[in-house]
Amino acid sequence: MRVNITHLSTLAAHNRLQADLLRLTKTKVDDDGRADISLIPLHVGIASRFSTIRETVARVLEDLACKGLIVSEKNAFIINYLGSLQEMVEEVRGD
Repeated sequence: MRVNITHLSTLAAHNRLQADLLRLTKTKVDDDGRADISLIPLHVGIASRFSTIRETVARVLEDLACKGLIVSEKNAFIINYLGSLQEMVEEVRGD
């Protein structure tokens, strides 16, 4: 999986993870604005891609779950409100 170098150098770890979740859902959006990400890597694998630690990944995913934006299933993430996640990423990027 490719990681945007600009994101690694300009965004905080939680914002990099949010941006990557958004990138992974680009082609998998249903009519209700929900998307799923199948075959997700372990937290440690995600952390190594973003030069952070596993605990940060767990904290970001838990925060998104508490906000109702993401549901973690056994082998997938379900993004409930893709538009909200996109707004969070655009706000940080300045888009």
